[in-house]
Amino acid sequence: MLFKARAFKSPSINSPEKLYSLDILDGLNEQALPLKEELDEDFVFCQAVREAHSVRIAHELKLSSDSVRYRMKKGGEITGFAQVTKPYVLRDGAAKALNESSDVSDSLQNLILQHSSIDTFLKHYLDRRINADLLKIHRGMKPEKELMSPKEENYHKACRRLRNEKQRQRRLLLVEIVDRFKKEQPVIESERQLLGKVVDEDTRGALERSGQMTPEQLLLIDAILTLPETTLEREYQRRIAAINAITAYCGVEEGTPYRHGPRGRPAKSTVPVITKAAKLAPSASDITLSNAILSIKTDKRPTKCFLCLGNPALPLQERVTSYATPGSLSRHFLRRHVKKLKESEQIECRICDIRLEHRDHLQNHAERFHGTVSRLKG
Repeated sequence: MLFKARAFKSPSINSPEKLYSLDILDGLNEQALPLKEELDEDFVFCQAVREAHSVRIAHELKLSSDSVRYRMKKGGEITGFAQVTKPYVLRDGAAKALNESSDVSDSLQNLILQHSSIDTFLKHYLDRRINADLLKIHRGMKPEKELMSPKEENYHKACRRLRNEKQRQRRLLLVEIVDRFKKEQPVIESERQLLGKVVDEDTRGALERSGQMTPEQLLLIDAILTLPETTLEREYQRRIAAINAITAYCGVEEGTPYRHGPRGRPAKSTVPVITKAAKLAPSASDITLSNAILSIKTDKRPTKCFLCLGNPALPLQERVTSYATPGSLSRHFLRRHVKKLKESEQIECRICDIRLEHRDHLQNHAERFHGTVSRLKG
């Protein structure tokens, strides 16, 4: 992710190959790798914000520790780790402890955390949940917990029992799955190790045939799910390949266009399933895109979304997705683009190379030039 953001201050460190070629000079105990100062307030683990045209990686918005912890936990379960994986949240906990200590002033806290001002802590670290008894505090009385009525208490107890029972059943199911996994997986892993791959050909074939895996995802699986090499040099090459695959995948928007029931389901794509990025010849992709652009310019009621088609951040299969009917396309257009657009927000039509000033302008342009109707006739 640091390579994707070009975060290293040294302009020559632009690839993992360059990073692994560095060494510690004689007389030094370390080789510092400073990052760019303009990225100090950006987050590596950040949020993805859905906008009218696409999904934007918002580096200014922090991905909460709960979100990271949940994803890492699920990732650990999927990969079969015996211990639940956990994120590194020591800095966050230390910052809160410093802030709550009466012995640490704001200036000292900023110095320890290397923040330019206390605003950084208030914006990115301070918990937004207020659990103080504000009424008692304002009235100058001793704060105490709110007393619940018997009905409220019984209701909350019933909710807790239901929630605990659901969690217990999920744990039992997980234990059953893990137990079956431990009995069957060793044989599968032995065969995979002898083949030098973590993902066997049957699994890979199922992923490729599903039509849900993009070329970047398949390359990521190829690079990540491999076994450690026997020599240091080959291990470096394995890690470099994995870093390059992750860097390439950072710019890929996951998911498919929103589907709502059978009527909104896109028609079967005419684009062949791509198993390797190398198989996607430039001429083939250019022809596919040209045919799709031609269809939305010439068809009276096309079934392809002109905004998705003009979004280069999307995989090719999603850009040229054809919906079953023009009505299905209209529902997709409303849900995916129109409703996500703020009242005065601008958006660009990259097919026509013009900027649309507001939501009504977008809908008028879609109907007039691309045959996508999104409003009821008066």
